[in-house]
Amino acid sequence: MIEDYIAEIMDSEPGIIEKVRFNFRNLFINESVEEYLTSKVKKRLREKGKDISSTSIRDKVGINPYNMVYIIEDNVSVGYRVNKKGIYVKSPPFKRLRGDYSLCRKFIHKDDPLFKDKKVDIYPESGVMAAIDHDNQRYLLSTHAFRKFETRAKNASSISEECNTSREYLDLLHRIFLKSKPAVRRNNVRQIIEHGFQAADYRITKNWIFVVIRDNNVINTIYEKSCGNALYRRVS
Repeated sequence: MIEDYIAEIMDSEPGIIEKVRFNFRNLFINESVEEYLTSKVKKRLREKGKDISSTSIRDKVGINPYNMVYIIEDNVSVGYRVNKKGIYVKSPPFKRLRGDYSLCRKFIHKDDPLFKDKKVDIYPESGVMAAIDHDNQRYLLSTHAFRKFETRAKNASSISEECNTSREYLDLLHRIFLKSKPAVRRNNVRQIIEHGFQAADYRITKNWIFVVIRDNNVINTIYEKSCGNALYRRVS
């Protein structure tokens, strides 16, 4: 039934058709129309006396984080890969996917539109995950630090929002980092020993600590504060 309603909506609204691509067995629905499409289906179901949640509708069709993809054509957009079995649209065929697609779960495309206006450059194939501009400096986020943040943020008591893809974690990290302030560790000898005898600077927020290698401005690791402010003193 849900698939039938999706087909009806697509048939009656050409603007949605323009935001959908297909290949042999999949539809690729741009995220810009996913929420609208879901709300329209929910409304039609309610008119038939069926009150089904938006989450259930998405799950039925396959619109979930596991199916979030980069749609790579002339430009890069983000959407969902949906099996087109059961969705029969009478209108002219969808445009064929002219490029490629890539799953978003653990990969961030260098042209991800989420970071276009955020002064974040993505380097997905090197030891540096991204470059972040902040306080008139360019910080390089190591892949190691980012993966540690992903792991620690999943169970962090200070984070209430749910992240399901690497791009969401990077966006969260970026927002936290923009709130950070320079700090010094009270025990400088221990600081140098812990970071491979490289001089390190610290940036802290209320709940997070960013360790930055001084020579190259690389964010070497990130961890949640569990011991208050006893070890650190803000310098600005």
